[in-house]
Amino acid sequence: MSGQVVALTEQRLSYLQEVRGLNNGKRTLGFVVSLFGAMLLIWGRMRVDSPPMAIPSGLVLIATGWALFIYVIVMRTRYVRTHPFDPKR
Repeated sequence: MSGQVVALTEQRLSYLQEVRGLNNGKRTLGFVVSLFGAMLLIWGRMRVDSPPMAIPSGLVLIATGWALFIYVIVMRTRYVRTHPFDPKR
């Protein structure tokens, strides 16, 4: 491989890592919230002595987690559209 191809590949990898790192905390928070909502939903279904609001609360938490996932996807797409890969950078 020539030096230009290696340099271009390294630039692309750097750009991909930059894009993947955007809103990483929000993505992790969405996963944790969805997981907690699923655990709350399962607990509300399996235990007789669980409070009646456990199931609706679990569903709301799962929806909130997915809303965070969708937010991260939209923000990444907007970033990529406004900052496309430029090999001259």
